[in-house]
Amino acid sequence: MLRVEGRIVNHDAEFDGAVEINTETGLIEQVGPSEGRSDIDLTGCLIFPGFGDLHIHAREDASGTQAYKEDFSSASAAAVHGGVTHVADMPNNPIAPIDDTTYRTKEILTQKSDVHVTLYAGIGHRRIRSTGMFRTRRLWVPQLGTYFLLRRPNSRQPSQSTAEKTSVFTAKTQ
Repeated sequence: MLRVEGRIVNHDAEFDGAVEINTETGLIEQVGPSEGRSDIDLTGCLIFPGFGDLHIHAREDASGTQAYKEDFSSASAAAVHGGVTHVADMPNNPIAPIDDTTYRTKEILTQKSDVHVTLYAGIGHRRIRSTGMFRTRRLWVPQLGTYFLLRRPNSRQPSQSTAEKTSVFTAKTQ
């Protein structure tokens, strides 16, 4: 067990305390009060939990054509060295995760990562089309750097109030 004491900062507090880390698993086993018996002197340092990086480009996908740039092993190694324990991968690969099959295929590739990986799903014009009940339109909002997807019932549908007619959801895309 490795014990470090110092100024701990987490999502809801900042306090003087101690963290005990299992040296075999690398996981935090306990957080508690300082007792003056730290294994490492962290005087003047802040101790944070792992950070999240919500915008990475691990180039690995089912095609394998760009994995030489970065795969989930190398991306996670870089993350760990930077104190990052969670990454979210952007969907701009040759075979982007745009449906259940391609998403699951890429999800399997993430299993070699040493950190948690969230996959963003791609949204493109091929995936946005009328389903008969709704018309869907993609609207780019440059000030926000995001697309808004507008879904409206087709005119064949019974009349509804304006609030019921339009559902808006956002998706960050490349």
